[in-house]
Amino acid sequence: MPDIEYYKKYEPLFGAWSFERQLGEGSFGRVFEISKEESGQTLKSALKVITIPRSPGEVDKGLSPDEVRALYWPAVEAFIGEIALMSKLKDHSNIVKYEEHQIMEHEDGLGWDVFLRMELLTPLSDYMLANDITDRDVIRLGIDICKALEFCGDNDIIHRDVKTENILVSQNSDYKLGDFGTALPQERLPSDTTVIGTRSFMAPEVAAGGTYGFSADMYSLGMVMYRLLNGNQPPFLSERTAGMPSPAAAEREEALIRRLSGEHLPPPRDCSGRLAAIIMKACAYNAGDRFGSHSQMREALESISTNEYDLDATLITPKYESPPLPLYKPPQYAAPLPGWEPPPASTPDKKLGSKIFGKMIHWMLYTCVLSLLPFIIFTTLSYYFPTDGEARVLINELLFFGIIISIITLRDMVSLKLWERDSNIFNLALFVCIFVIVMSSVFYGIITLKALAPELAIDITNNNLRNYAAAVSLLSFLGGTAIQIWEVV
Repeated sequence: MPDIEYYKKYEPLFGAWSFERQLGEGSFGRVFEISKEESGQTLKSALKVITIPRSPGEVDKGLSPDEVRALYWPAVEAFIGEIALMSKLKDHSNIVKYEEHQIMEHEDGLGWDVFLRMELLTPLSDYMLANDITDRDVIRLGIDICKALEFCGDNDIIHRDVKTENILVSQNSDYKLGDFGTALPQERLPSDTTVIGTRSFMAPEVAAGGTYGFSADMYSLGMVMYRLLNGNQPPFLSERTAGMPSPAAAEREEALIRRLSGEHLPPPRDCSGRLAAIIMKACAYNAGDRFGSHSQMREALESISTNEYDLDATLITPKYESPPLPLYKPPQYAAPLPGWEPPPASTPDKKLGSKIFGKMIHWMLYTCVLSLLPFIIFTTLSYYFPTDGEARVLINELLFFGIIISIITLRDMVSLKLWERDSNIFNLALFVCIFVIVMSSVFYGIITLKALAPELAIDITNNNLRNYAAAVSLLSFLGGTAIQIWEVV
């Protein structure tokens, strides 16, 4: 891969910028600091550079120039796709800002140098060496990256490689998500089950080669926070202190397999309480057990950012002259572990329609059986305590049926923990149940007053009461039906 001297031939970049120093290097390219003078001030930026192919030695000498271009141009197109995504997301304060780009063809026509200029930020690993990091900082990191992932989700984009190395810090200590080289629009995921990303932060369903969604990014963010609160170590590695040797590769691989196989994670050693609970939920093995959205995870973190962690921040990464344990950097692309199956919660259900139909048949039979209970009760009561007609018996049956269905719906909402999965549906269903129970109680009160105090001459007929009771009963049935369908979906 060419060094900085090779790229200096393109100066001034974008008409004004010059190379200063190399900031980092990855499997695909390098990042440099560049600068320019403007109005007596020195402005600085970051420049990501990718050379395709990485060296002349990669090119098969037996290929013609046209064949070389056809072979390597898709890599250039992939980088152009990354630029398009970053341009689409550049206005968010927690996403690394894209500035401009340029593609330069080699003089011999057998390759390209691609330049992407971005805002200059501090990598999280460098920031941690220069600053004391507390659990409160980890909470803020989680909130900021959740905001970035929310914005990605609003634009139907999945990052697919959330990790420590792809989180950067601004001068204002804002955390930002970068490197969208593996990002993909949501619409392409059903046809793309490529195992791509970094295994030490990867969600189990991704590592297993199954289908996945936005919650895969949530898992990776949870694993970033877990490691920050666990001495920069993944789960299942024994505790180490400064001066101790790093874990052997075999030990790391064993810990990785235990995590990706679904073994229950121990909580990170440097936190407890609600923060640990939030991280453990984000890192749940099954996608369905995680937060329902990035906004739910952000709100959970925000709820503790101003409470117990705001007044008594705990130092979790003491300063050392050199990092006590280097961050583990496994290969970016990894094959799935042998013998794995995708987690059940992430497997697409091709028989959803038949499951909904079966659930509805079961629900209707269930409610028909339940409707017999008020019929038997009030028919029996009317035999021993005669009323002024069959209408009164029917009204009682309808109201009692509505109350029963509402109570069953409330029970199902509690068993499903609906408030954790979809607060909007929970609030609507809760309103319907409370409304049915309250209105049924009101109608029972009216019936009782009419029976015990006929002199009050309440101006409402049995026919009207019957219609109101039927409407309330129908509303409770529809509310319960909606919860039954939601449970299957």
